[in-house]
Amino acid sequence: MASAEILEAAVRSVFSRWTLLRLAVDQGWSDGDGAANANALLASLLALLLRDKKVFVDEVEDLLFDALEGKFNALAEDGSVEEVATLLLKLRAECAAGNFA
Repeated sequence: MASAEILEAAVRSVFSRWTLLRLAVDQGWSDGDGAANANALLASLLALLLRDKKVFVDEVEDLLFDALEGKFNALAEDGSVEEVATLLLKLRAECAAGNFA
């Protein structure tokens, strides 16, 4: 399995465990199809994480905050965006280093 595929699986796993995002999708907070909006967020996030240049935590946080507010009508004031952004960058670094355990 390629590094990009492993990273995608890891991001999907994080998304499936992120309470705020799950609530937004499951409770219909989204403008339109919540699952489709979550998949669009995943695609945007992967495009950011898979680029060759350095990705900063504030870039990931901004993407997540903007999507939650714009697509899911949710304000994340629980610190979860910062936690998820930091975790995703750690996963990206592990994948880039070939640490797939």
